[in-house]
Amino acid sequence: NLPSLKIETSTIQNEITIIDLVILSKFENSKSEIRRLIKGNAIKINNQNVDSDKFVIEKKLFKDSFIKLSIGKKRHLKIELI
Repeated sequence: NLPSLKIETSTIQNEITIIDLVILSKFENSKSEIRRLIKGNAIKINNQNVDSDKFVIEKKLFKDSFIKLSIGKKRHLKIELI
């Protein structure tokens, strides 16, 4: 029941960071705000905390070609590879 965003596989192969992924999701527009959220342990990928703004999204993170991005307790997004 999560809202979803579809991204192309080629986007992941060009090394996308967690900051770029959050901006793609349109949850946040400011890179500094995203860094602050990371420091506050508010951003998760597949229910695992993201501990660095240098975190790179790799294809192996996608189980069944999707990952779950969570920001805080109430904002969740399913990101699918196409």
